[in-house]
Amino acid sequence: MLLGNFFTIINKEITDNSATLLISINAAHPIFEGHFPGQPVVPGVCMIQMIKEMMESIEGKPLQLKKADQLKFLAIINPVENPLVNITFSIDHKEDNIVLNGRIYKDELNFLKFKSSFILI
Repeated sequence: MLLGNFFTIINKEITDNSATLLISINAAHPIFEGHFPGQPVVPGVCMIQMIKEMMESIEGKPLQLKKADQLKFLAIINPVENPLVNITFSIDHKEDNIVLNGRIYKDELNFLKFKSSFILI
């Protein structure tokens, strides 16, 4: 689990079909000792895990990634330079899954655009 240690939710705005969150990334987290020393980069797998955990905090239930339809990594997130980033996504509750379509960004800079499906477990 990354929430509370690797990242913290600073602000959360939720509607029935969308979410916008401001998060703080912990640049002192041990993962950055290896990824990469002196030039920290948030691993792509951590970005996906953060999205999953944020959606779990919204749903109040555990989720499992079903499908990553689209993942476009557009820029690296250096947590020293960008400790605060925004995440916004639409939420589409389907019969057997939840589809998210959104992005991780700061101002005009997009770090990740994604579309993914999760199932409640």
